[in-house]
Order: sequence, then C-alpha cells, then structure tokens
Amino acid sequence: MKTAPLRFLADMNLSPLTVAALRADGLDIVRVSSVLAVDASDVDILNLAEQRSPACGLRPSLKFSV
Repeated sequence: MKTAPLRFLADMNLSPLTVAALRADGLDIVRVSSVLAVDASDVDILNLAEQRSPACGLRPSLKFSV
C-alpha cells in the first residue's frame, strides 16, 4: 500500500522565510495567511487543514498558557 505524501500547513506564528526554506527543501507546505484571511478563525484554519489533509502538529497557544 502506497502512502500519500505529507502535506503541511504552517500557522501564522511561523515565519514566511522558514516556510520558504522548507518548501525549497522539498516539503509541501503552505502558510495559512497565503490562502486565508489574516483574521481567519480557528475553525476556518482547521477546515483548511482537513481539506489539505496535512500531518498536523499542534502546540498550545501562549494566550492559553497557565
């Protein structure tokens, strides 16, 4: 069984330069702000992630830190 290539979605806190470098290294990665409005809701971002079927890595937001 052949597996699909990994596709990544970079959130707003990841620099566009980092995303460009990862893309140059061959990763299929897009930055949220390149396909959605800057003020897109979390639900919109998750829907985009589902459409792209990326491997998702979640990290807690600083605004929710204890």
